[in-house]
Amino acid sequence: MSFNINVTPGPQHTRVALTGQANMGQLLSFLQVLQVDSAGWPGQAVLLDLSELETSFTQSQRTEFQQEAVRSLPRLLCVTVRWNPA
Repeated sequence: MSFNINVTPGPQHTRVALTGQANMGQLLSFLQVLQVDSAGWPGQAVLLDLSELETSFTQSQRTEFQQEAVRSLPRLLCVTVRWNPA
């Protein structure tokens, strides 16, 4: 599985878009990278746009990821995850 990352900083929020295929373990590991990278972002909000991932996730997995994203990115006041339709 492989995915591509596109980070677009903006004045209000940073958009992190992932495309391709990724399993939940890869996404959770990716949050560790974002924890370091987000220190240099201008805003205090992030949109994690996973709507273009080709992998499907259960509602339970989506909830787990959202909770872990909030825990992993404590500097950010707002963490939003956009998923592809279930």
